[in-house]
Amino acid sequence: MIYTVTLNPSVDFISRVENMRVGEINYSTEDRMVAGGRALMVSRILHTLSIPTTATGFIGGHTGSYIEEELDREGILHDFIRTKSNTRLNMSLFVDAVETRILGRGGEIQSSEVNDLLYYLSRIREGDYLVVAGSLPPRMDNDIYERMFDIATVNGAAFLPIIAPEPLKKALVKKPLLIAPTMKELCTLFSVDEIRPKEVVNYAKQLLSEGAQNVLINRERAGSLFVTADGEVYQAEGPQGSIVSATYTNMALIAGFIGNYMRSNDAKKAFPSAQGCANATYAVETLPSLATIRQAVAAVQVTRLA
Repeated sequence: MIYTVTLNPSVDFISRVENMRVGEINYSTEDRMVAGGRALMVSRILHTLSIPTTATGFIGGHTGSYIEEELDREGILHDFIRTKSNTRLNMSLFVDAVETRILGRGGEIQSSEVNDLLYYLSRIREGDYLVVAGSLPPRMDNDIYERMFDIATVNGAAFLPIIAPEPLKKALVKKPLLIAPTMKELCTLFSVDEIRPKEVVNYAKQLLSEGAQNVLINRERAGSLFVTADGEVYQAEGPQGSIVSATYTNMALIAGFIGNYMRSNDAKKAFPSAQGCANATYAVETLPSLATIRQAVAAVQVTRLA
């Protein structure tokens, strides 16, 4: 089973406006809501790929209930910890096809609620996977990551930390199955302002030496670079068509990787699926269909660099 943990999920309100006039009343041409949160998106894509997954984390209030209702409607297994705080509301505003995002802050989580989540995760066993992604709720300490990864490690499960650079750096000693920093996050990890293309592989191998089993550098629209545990280096091209939205592409990259890896136990085979899922997601406002994903995966061009 793949367990995904979203500590600060959201309800994403998506609205489209044409010829918006700032400071005046504008009418949208389309409105809809989506259950959001980075790890939650991993679960949704895995479900599209027919990969077993259970979504967990913290939800509360009417917005939290909406997330549960949406997951039930889609047939996605979930088992969240209920909190006293309402789940946050995010907004994606498309003005003349250009996306602007406003992210809600979210409510604080009680220590008893944190303990409930950690107790729930103690069920994870060897052969399971733990994907932790997204931001922390307000005032929550980074040590929750370490506590979750300790549970996975002690119980023999693999884990994927898709988190901010500072806690990610600390998690490397626990040997995560995969890390997937963006170029901006890679710069932060090594406290540099810029990384030239020729330097990316060396930085990725440094992350391997610090404990990561596989490193996938997300170059976003330029594609990705993948360095395996034995030092092999591969490159995949990014989307070739027009870009509709980049909001969920990083999570699509992770879902494509872990979904294929769970079936094949081969990181090199999982890499094209990862980039294919991301490329398919660039072409839609929310999440792609299975047919779109399959088409994009088949079209991925992978080149071995070393």
